[in-house]
Amino acid sequence: MNNITILSILLLTGLASCHKFEDENQQYAQSNYRRGPKEQTIFQEALLFVSQFWDSHAAQVICSFVLSVYAFNYFIGRRMNNTMAVTWLDSVRQVIADNFSVVGQITKVQTPDQVEFEENTSTEYSVLCTGRENFHYCLIRLTLRSRQELMTMLATSLCKRYAKQRDCVWIEIPIERGDKAVHSEILIVDKRELKDINTNMPHIEKILYPIDTVATEKNLQVMGENVESVEAIMRDQRVSSFVRNFNDLIIAIHITDQRLYNKFDYVLKAQFRLAGRDDKSSERWNKLMKDVLYLADTLSKVKVSYKTQQDTLERRKKLLNSGDQKKTK
Repeated sequence: MNNITILSILLLTGLASCHKFEDENQQYAQSNYRRGPKEQTIFQEALLFVSQFWDSHAAQVICSFVLSVYAFNYFIGRRMNNTMAVTWLDSVRQVIADNFSVVGQITKVQTPDQVEFEENTSTEYSVLCTGRENFHYCLIRLTLRSRQELMTMLATSLCKRYAKQRDCVWIEIPIERGDKAVHSEILIVDKRELKDINTNMPHIEKILYPIDTVATEKNLQVMGENVESVEAIMRDQRVSSFVRNFNDLIIAIHITDQRLYNKFDYVLKAQFRLAGRDDKSSERWNKLMKDVLYLADTLSKVKVSYKTQQDTLERRKKLLNSGDQKKTK
């Protein structure tokens, strides 16, 4: 149901209520009016005036009020989203400027002030960064709640389970490697999000299984196709610290060689909550962004044995073709 339909229902309901109200009050006012001018009070005269006014202008007043509220919410909501996006970008401008030579249309980035969102709507803001070793590109995208949509905000507030919206940061990095890819898929995910991820990407449930690592947190699940590739990444102290320190912001970190997101052979795609337990400090997001880039650099150099990769490909093919979810190492 779109916003126009909902607004129409509200207007019709309001009109029906107002007509009932005005009919009752008009009858009351007219009954008092018959008693003569001497018996009328100022209050009764005012009531009669209100009834007559509603009789002539009820629809216009209701429409004006609803549209005013909708317009006010639109401009306030859009401004809130813009402020959130700019504040977040301010916290990572220096990291982007230090690590990428090309940001959007700027071919030679020299200062953080040159880092700006390339495209944006009222709910999405993005910036494309290139010109860094080991990366084809880095696409950063913010998706924010539709605060400018009054009916959407009401629906998501009243029915959070069925109309889910949240403020997220997406980071997509296709990784350059001499051998193109490590044939092993890895997922670090908030356990509460696993059901939705399995629904959107059914192969995850078929080929990945939980693997305990030094960085495993209570709210996170580390999954992979083999132990060797997961340990090769997670035994790096900085990577494991990154997962532990930002476990409240991590929604999912997906490392795949199956070309799920684009045409590239090896891709890191991460999703983070924009707000966390300590989101007031820009230093936290600054550190998170540095750690994501470090993780991508680690993936560009990590080594997994040829035998493990071949065994993984054979196992993957068997499970995807047969639908067998048997967990094997």
